Amino acid sequence: MAMVMGGTASATPIFVQQPTTAHSVGQSSVCDGLGAMLAYGRVAAKLDGWVKLEHGWDGEDGIPLGLGTAAAAKDFLVQAQGAELPCPEIYIAGDGEVGFRWRATGQLASIAFLDEGYIVAKVPTPSEAIRIDEPISELVDFHAVLTALRDFAHAA
Repeated sequence: MAMVMGGTASATPIFVQQPTTAHSVGQSSVCDGLGAMLAYGRVAAKLDGWVKLEHGWDGEDGIPLGLGTAAAAKDFLVQAQGAELPCPEIYIAGDGEVGFRWRATGQLASIAFLDEGYIVAKVPTPSEAIRIDEPISELVDFHAVLTALRDFAHAA
C-alpha cells in the first residue's frame, strides 16, 4: 500500500508499507525464510519501478530514482537481508532520495540514499546513535549500521 506523506510538494516522500509476508519491527518476530525472501524481493521491485518513473511523477518536479542511487540502495538491501534484519519500510522523495526505515519502541532507525550521491543513516543505540553521512561508494562499511539495526530490531 502506498501513501503520500506530508512535506514540500517536490520532496514529498511516498512510503510503501511492508508486505503482509513481513513483520514490522516491534512485533514478536522478524522476516524469515521464504517470507523474508518475498518481502525483500518486493522492496527491490519497488526500487526497480521507481527508476522508471517519469519526470514530474509527484505532480511537481519529482525526478525518478537514479540508477546509481538505486544500485547503492539495492546493495545495502542485500546486506540487510543477509544480516537477517526485518524487512524495512521503503520510501522515495521527489528529489530522488530513497530510503529504508525500521521502527521499534517508539524510535525510528533509517538509512537514505540521496540523489546527490550521499548516504545518510541514523540508528539509535542505548549509548550513542550510530550515524553515517558520507559519499556513496563501495568502500562504505555498513557493518556498524547493520549490527546496530539488528540490535535495534531485536530490542523491540
